[in-house]
This record gives sequence, C-alpha cells and structure tokens, in this order.
Amino acid sequence: MATLSSKINELSGLATADQGTLADTAVQPNDSPAFATVTVTNITDGTDTVATGYVVNGSAKAWVNFNGTGTVAIRDSVNVASITDNGTGYYNINWSSAFSAADYAMTSNAQNGNAGDFNRVSSSMPFSTSYAPINVWAPSSTTVQDSVHAQAKAHGDLA
Repeated sequence: MATLSSKINELSGLATADQGTLADTAVQPNDSPAFATVTVTNITDGTDTVATGYVVNGSAKAWVNFNGTGTVAIRDSVNVASITDNGTGYYNINWSSAFSAADYAMTSNAQNGNAGDFNRVSSSMPFSTSYAPINVWAPSSTTVQDSVHAQAKAHGDLA
C-alpha cells in the first residue's frame, strides 16, 4: 500500500518523506486510523494557495456560542471547557487548553433574543491564560443583563 507521503506528493507535492503509512485494511466509518504528522508548506484547493502559517496562526484558538439566561448552557464551542455564571450579565469563559500569555485578542457580542434588541458585550481586562471574563450591558443604559445569545472568539498562541 502507498505511503501517506507518496500519495500526498503524487496529488499535490506538499509533503516530505516518511510521513506515515496507510493501513492495509479498509477504514470503517467509526474507525480512527493513526497517522504520523504531515508537514506541508502550503494548502491549496486547486485555485487558491495559502501558506500553512496563515491557517495555523490566523485561526481562532477558541470560540463559544452560549445561552446566558437561567442555567448557562453552551450551544457549541471549540476549546471551551465551561461557562461560569458570575451573576446577572457577568460570565467567565473557561478555556479547555490555556493560552500561552494573557495578551490574546478576543471579541464577543450578544443579543437578547428579540429582533433589534441587541446588547453590547465587553471583554474585561485583565485576561487570564485560563479564562476570559465578559460582561453584557443593555444598549441604552449601564445596566448589566443576561443574554439569550452570546458568542465570543479568541485568537492567540496556546500553551
């Protein structure tokens, strides 16, 4: 059976030698075959090519979509272990894998659930490498409030 690196080289010329071998048996839908690390310089879809550094360094390292009312519930996430409800309008996003430094970039927003009823969300400082606090305010006042739809994403280097 062909090695993984020879197949990748044949298709796109992106891999170096000895990157792993494909199994001799067919992979079933729920199997998890193990491969060695594949090292590439560029990724292409056949039309556009991008350096892998942009993909690795430019991708969000964590994001979350959660319901911040009642019992806080994560709808979907990447690299988020949990959300801590610190009281009305105050939350901590707890990272599954910590950031290497507390100077990562983060954005967040929220909506109360009604059309046009948007809340502002501010990420407070200082950040921690293991969590990020966010606060939700009503747009016409300084009153904090819980949010039905809250989202956040963070970019930076993981530890």
